[in-house]
Amino acid sequence: MKQMFGGPGEISGIILRMLQGTFAAIALGILSSVPGVCTNTPFCFLLVQQCVQIIWCFMLICLDLKVLVSGGRLPSPIHVMVNLAFDWCIWMLSLGAASSTASVVELFWANSICEKWREYNCRRYQAAVVMAFIAVAFQAISVHIWMWIAASSFLPRLH
Repeated sequence: MKQMFGGPGEISGIILRMLQGTFAAIALGILSSVPGVCTNTPFCFLLVQQCVQIIWCFMLICLDLKVLVSGGRLPSPIHVMVNLAFDWCIWMLSLGAASSTASVVELFWANSICEKWREYNCRRYQAAVVMAFIAVAFQAISVHIWMWIAASSFLPRLH
């Protein structure tokens, strides 16, 4: 397996996963502080998705630490493909959740719902969406890294 920035067993990989999980946790904390957040489906979906993303980040940090301790080798190319598949699926779900929530927040602002009904806490929703998009950006980097690792695991070595 080729060593690369953000890859398993690299300190940069652990930092990448920690940043991703931290921004997901901040988004989760902001959303959790809004009363009645699960009365709106996109916000509830984002809340659940951030929980899933935090769990996935923790699992990848554990994998990074295992690879770091064991000398920098992943168990097999199949293991790489499974991680790539899960990372990609969670990234797509996170992107969908952040995008749908952002569109609802924009709808609230465009139709002056935030001024009419203060209980919607639009500023908190905006902050949560921004944090979710930052977490999605870190996850996109992670998916890109897993794709390169998968390609280097399966393609024959060119001399």
